[in-house]
Amino acid sequence: ADPNIIVISGAPTPTGVNDGNVAIDDLTYLQQMYAAGLKQWSDAIGAHPSGFNNAPTDDPNTNSAGTTNFKGHWSFYFRNFERYYEVMVANGDGDKKIWFTEFGWASSPNPYPEYDYARQVSEQRQAEWIVQAFQYARNSGYVGGAMLWNLNFAPGAEDNDRYAKLAFSIINRDYSPRPAYHALVQMPKN
Repeated sequence: ADPNIIVISGAPTPTGVNDGNVAIDDLTYLQQMYAAGLKQWSDAIGAHPSGFNNAPTDDPNTNSAGTTNFKGHWSFYFRNFERYYEVMVANGDGDKKIWFTEFGWASSPNPYPEYDYARQVSEQRQAEWIVQAFQYARNSGYVGGAMLWNLNFAPGAEDNDRYAKLAFSIINRDYSPRPAYHALVQMPKN
């Protein structure tokens, strides 16, 4: 309806599961979206390249972080977006960009149990990885935009941080900056 806007597809969520009942692997789901006609309805493809406790340059065969959980399946790696691009190319859609509608790393000494991997990501590591991820995405040549999760949800986080608003934030509950905030200020923007 408006040729001046960019229509970004919904971003599949990485699950690491493909059982057909509980969850469908995000890559499988993306292929199903293409089979249903995605190419004609979007200008860009949405992605949530989660990093869990893995460095942004790691893949299932690389464990530079030295952690033991969330390994072996592409869904646990930031670079999973490269596989999205492979699906896009296979469907004749390689001229479009991928947009990260959410990405980031959680860091917390006392995370909610579902985010226990955040114990393995220090605030300094979170800062380094976010900057590396932005640079890696820019260098890919096919990422159109990247939206970090999150800037300022920490002040409104639940006491137990049930939804990891504080763990993923780049500021603290009192609005003071975390190392990731400072790293992003210092990061070259072009």
